[in-house]
Amino acid sequence: MTDSELLEKICAYNPDWKRSWKKSGFLNYGTIAEIGAELVGDVAKRKKLDRVKAIFEDIELMLSDASAETRSLIGAGMFEAMQTHALSVFKPKQMDAMDDFFGPLSLKLWQDLIEDWHVKGIRTMTQLDYRIRKSVLLSFGDFQLTNNCMDGLVEHLWGEKAAFDSEIHPESWGAYMHWYYLTSRSNQEFVRINWVENAYQLEASTKKLRDRTIRFLQKAYDQTLETHKNPELTYYAYRGDLEKVKMYCKKDSDLCLPMIRAAEEGALDVFRFLLKKQNMKPKELGKTLGDAFEAACRENMRYGGRMKVIRFILKHRDKMSKRRWNNSLAKAISASSYTDLELLKFLLKGQKKLPLHSNPAYETPVHRAAESGNIEIMKELLKMRGAKLAWSWQYGTKPRERAFVCNQEEMVAFLDEITAGWDWNNLDDE
Repeated sequence: MTDSELLEKICAYNPDWKRSWKKSGFLNYGTIAEIGAELVGDVAKRKKLDRVKAIFEDIELMLSDASAETRSLIGAGMFEAMQTHALSVFKPKQMDAMDDFFGPLSLKLWQDLIEDWHVKGIRTMTQLDYRIRKSVLLSFGDFQLTNNCMDGLVEHLWGEKAAFDSEIHPESWGAYMHWYYLTSRSNQEFVRINWVENAYQLEASTKKLRDRTIRFLQKAYDQTLETHKNPELTYYAYRGDLEKVKMYCKKDSDLCLPMIRAAEEGALDVFRFLLKKQNMKPKELGKTLGDAFEAACRENMRYGGRMKVIRFILKHRDKMSKRRWNNSLAKAISASSYTDLELLKFLLKGQKKLPLHSNPAYETPVHRAAESGNIEIMKELLKMRGAKLAWSWQYGTKPRERAFVCNQEEMVAFLDEITAGWDWNNLDDE
């Protein structure tokens, strides 16, 4: 069986998968990775389990007489994406939920992949999740850093570069540099599971370099503790573990980051609890709610399941300033404009004008829609007053150029058609 025949058989379970495969130019690895991530999401939500079971029954048969290339497509293409996604969406007690759907060959390939990518002897997702949570690397990576701590890490990484070149295994170079870029001062967002996975490749390098790095990370983590008095709270909020959140939530806890994490993961019970416990100043609370709203919308686009949190935050929008709310809504609409038509319609409902971020450097919804190639979303945006203004709102490329660069030929043709009669000197569609 060729790789294309394998994809043809799997895509038969969902016409959308086949359309995506065709749209990608029949890129097998990218398509099968997306399918694997979606299957993990189905298991996490306990839906379409019959389809999941049937697909892995087919995969088990394929593995019984598979070539090295086919095994690589299933393992490195599908299972690797599934494992990364499982770390993000499964609760700790769910980590091995996919095992119930595997036959003997699939399970062995799954376990071998875990061990090959991480540490010898770690052959289940439960073991991996436990190791990650107990690691000093996660303790450092799961929390936002102070500026001083960030600068120190950047200097440390570049200071180790000479030793790194001579000591570390060449395969870990990409992981090490990915680690550097994630922790650069221009990207001070949360560094999550992807960061930890890459850091484990570093852990498999020479002991001397690893020990020096971990000692530095421990110092950085100690600095982080000065700002976040109760960092475990952030982790359990991210996991949606309400009982542990209640255990670690103290009077002096910094609830801003845990609230954002809870909203991002769709943990409404945790978010509601933390909102009741918060004691922030109005401006800080408004910023937290705005960031939480944007995060929930962004993750709903990727994984779904965040609508309850989104609706809940909307009920508290009066706690945000008008400017804060407009900017948060503009970011959320831009995020949903990539693939999430239903969320986009929900966010635009009742809006008289398309919200645009106050910073013109922030990408607009029409740029995101052009990049995705989703014509239905672009049509929905063009119904809004103010949509034409977005063409020149963002610095840099225009929507058509963005679509062209991303090889979205149908979108390019569509944009050429609808903009043919536009007055480019006056795009004010008030």
